[in-house]
Amino acid sequence: MKTLVGIICAVVLVLPALAQEGQVKFTTEDAPSLRIRSVPIKLDSKKRRVTLSLEVENTGDKVIKAFVWRYQTKGALQGYNVSITSDMAEVTVVLTPKETKKVLLLKDALVRESIWNMPVRKIAIIGVTFEDGSSWKRNNEN
Repeated sequence: MKTLVGIICAVVLVLPALAQEGQVKFTTEDAPSLRIRSVPIKLDSKKRRVTLSLEVENTGDKVIKAFVWRYQTKGALQGYNVSITSDMAEVTVVLTPKETKKVLLLKDALVRESIWNMPVRKIAIIGVTFEDGSSWKRNNEN
């Protein structure tokens, strides 16, 4: 349920303008053992629907069992300049060392019209949980 709430938050806030005319322009921030290789996005601007994935690679020597991600967006919302940073729910994934995997975060999710054009500036990995019980967490900076 927590993951579903996180996905709904992302639908409402994060992805309205990951692309302007199909071009995605934002930065990514990796973790020490988890690298974002790509951010596949499919936008349907007529229906305001988005499908978002992360292609991630385990660059470490331990099995990864979950990660947490954050997005940061900035733009005009109802006449105000707004910056939003939101930590999303943990994503369960099994990644062996050196393995690359595409992880689906949102599928055909509806985005409100009022925020469709609010561009995302950054997607970051902020936490990684390893199979051996250890974990890594990013400092709380934005």
